[in-house]
Amino acid sequence: MCLAIPGKIVSIDGNSALVDFDGIEQKIIIALVLNPEVGKYVIV
Repeated sequence: MCLAIPGKIVSIDGNSALVDFDGIEQKIIIALVLNPEVGKYVIV
């Protein structure tokens, strides 16, 4: 089973980003995300 969890980009550092998932922050790879920007949401 797959889960699609939305998270808000808090900061970007090269090909990785710090993403906030309802109060839990996790570092993720954003190499395949088109035009990532702080404040936008991603689904992980």
